[in-house]
Amino acid sequence: MRKALLGKSWVSAITRITCLATFIIFFTYPNFKLIQIDGNSMNPTLSHGDVSVLHKTAYSSSLPTRGDVVLLVDDDGDPVVKRLVAIPGDLFEIYDYYIYINRLKLNDEYGKTDQFTYTGFQRLSLDEYIYFGDNRSETSWGPVLRDNIKGKILFVE
Repeated sequence: MRKALLGKSWVSAITRITCLATFIIFFTYPNFKLIQIDGNSMNPTLSHGDVSVLHKTAYSSSLPTRGDVVLLVDDDGDPVVKRLVAIPGDLFEIYDYYIYINRLKLNDEYGKTDQFTYTGFQRLSLDEYIYFGDNRSETSWGPVLRDNIKGKILFVE
């Protein structure tokens, strides 16, 4: 009698493991990807060589929000990891090296930008976002269309 119970428990365990592995492979794996950070534009949040998880379908049912760290395709067609600082409808400006969103100074921990003193006001369209790296002295920045945001970076401190 005891052998029969052990036999059934092994079969049950193998069946459960197989079902879990199938779920992970077919439903979870296509939605996530490991990526390696290239460059220092996201220091101190992410450093060159860090490995992060990209959630490729994070925005399939919701919109990106201000502060999200995302993988996007820049104007040169290169994939880059950046932080969204302005979202559709926002009024964006750089004045005296500081970023202003809707006429309020962006008070984030990464400080001012060293690259531009003034950009003028720019009202973002309904599918346009502004991105920056957290290392404002070594970053590219600019507008990006929603279609060029490829996913959200997970496990960012």
